[in-house]
Order: sequence, then structure tokens, then C-alpha cells
Amino acid sequence: MNNNDEKGNELIELMTLPGFTIGEESVNIWQTNMKICMIISGNYGEKILENLINRTGHCKVCSTKCIGKKCKYGKYSFAENISVIKIPSIYELPEIIEEPEQIIGEKLPKADIVIATGLHNDIYLALPEILQNSGIKALLILRKSPQDAPLGVSKEVEGKCKEFGIEFDNPKPPCLLTPKKEKPIITKFIREYRVGIPVIKVKTAKNKEKIKIRKIELKTSAPCGATWYIARMLLNYEINLKNDKSISKLCEYVASLNQSYCIASTAHDYELGDTVIHWATYIAMENVLRALNFKEKLEEVTKERTRRKLI
Repeated sequence: MNNNDEKGNELIELMTLPGFTIGEESVNIWQTNMKICMIISGNYGEKILENLINRTGHCKVCSTKCIGKKCKYGKYSFAENISVIKIPSIYELPEIIEEPEQIIGEKLPKADIVIATGLHNDIYLALPEILQNSGIKALLILRKSPQDAPLGVSKEVEGKCKEFGIEFDNPKPPCLLTPKKEKPIITKFIREYRVGIPVIKVKTAKNKEKIKIRKIELKTSAPCGATWYIARMLLNYEINLKNDKSISKLCEYVASLNQSYCIASTAHDYELGDTVIHWATYIAMENVLRALNFKEKLEEVTKERTRRKLI
């Protein structure tokens, strides 16, 4: 089985999870006993936190088109499961931190997994030992920019995690996070907190010329919450099957929605061969194309995402 087959199976598994329908009010069906500790610095970590807590009013991007409890509000909240440690930004800290434990603490709150983003490199490098001392067995670094846990730092953190028997992943962009059999704790986090690679299921009304998106069920969202916004704005969207440009216009629309919400970096990233926000945008488009079963366009967009661009 190749990597694409494995990824396909993982997405199929996420599709079987009970989701929430955009446009309908629902009771909370997303429950977990999993405890997470978030160690964050900067606005991206705050955005992830707000999405997981789902505090009413936190998502303002829809403006007058907000549908409140018919979108995400009141449908879930993981507030009671989350401990948060906020760290000063890298610009407020010394270039070299000799004793990062003095900033973060030698032991962390009780948790199953640590979610970290936007931290000083020396704090990242200290995390595996701190997790080991705290009895925490999984570390997830969510990277939105080339400067956040760059390749050399990530490799060193990964090596230390392996030494201590700690699960590790560091997706860039974070919406590339997928379940993996060899990482059961991180996979449990994705399945129960419903964040990572975005997955939606759609129902459409069809005639000879057009299809209209009538219902969208959200299974998992990008960690920042962008998928909720995209799904809401796609309700009742029409695609003209007789117009070759109609699917391309759909992709352009999804791209514009994602980029109005996403705050990933616009700087060229060596690891990706493109900007992080471009990758996040392609992933958002792939999610919609996959849900609509537009296989040819999906393959085209995926190839374009993975093609290295020159700067």
C-alpha cells in the first residue's frame, strides 16, 4: 500500500465520524475525555484556542451573514479539557534562552498531549524533556510560517521525542495533519477534537445543467476553524456543469474564502517550495473538490500544490 492509499483510507475513516450540518442547530455530539495542554505564543495559537473553545462571537468573518447556532456556535466546546500556557513572543525573549524551564515550567499540567505553536526555538528544544518529566506522551507542533520550528529544530525535537518514547508530528500547514496508525495519541486528538486535515460531506441538488450545494456536514476542520467559514459560505452555491470554467470559479471562490480567514505566512517556505498560505489554500480547495467528487480537478490542484515554485 502506498502513501496515497493510506491517506485515502485515513480520510475515509474521518468521513465516518458523526459531524455537524451547517445550516441546522444541533446538540453537542462531540465529546472527549482527552486532556490537552496548549503552549502558545501569538495570534495563531489564539485562533486555534478560540476554535476549540468555540466561544460565542469569536468568529467574526461572516459579519452580517453569520447564522450563529446554525453554523458552529453551541454545537461543541472543549474548554474544560484544555490547559493553556501563554509564552511571550520571540521578539520579547532573548535570542538565546539558557534555561527555558524558567519560562515554561519544569512540569506541565496533566495532559495526554501538548499542542505547541509560535514558540522560541530554545523552548521547542526543551519540550521533549519537559514532557518526559510531566508524563505526557505526545507532542504536536502546528507550524504556520517558515520561522516556526524550522527544519533543523523540528528534526532535533523529533529525535529527542523518539528517544523519550513521545509521539511527534509537526504538520506545515497545520491543516495537513492526518491520522496515522503509528501515532495513536495524535490520531485520537484529530478524531475527538475534530481538527487537522479538513473533511466535509456534501449533498447536492442536480439537474441537467447545474448542481447546487444544499447541505454540508463538517467532519473535521482546519485547526484555525477556517473550514466552518468556507462551509457556511458554500451553502446554496451553484456549479454549472455545462460551463468548463465553473469548477475553476468554484476553486477561486474557495481560495478567496480561505485567504480571508487564514493567517498562515505569505513568505516563501523552503520545505514546501511555496508559501504556507498557498498550501493551506490548496488543501481547502482539495477538501471541497473531494466532497463533490470532482476527481480530475482534485488531481490537478493536488499536483499544483506539491509542485515546487521558484522565488
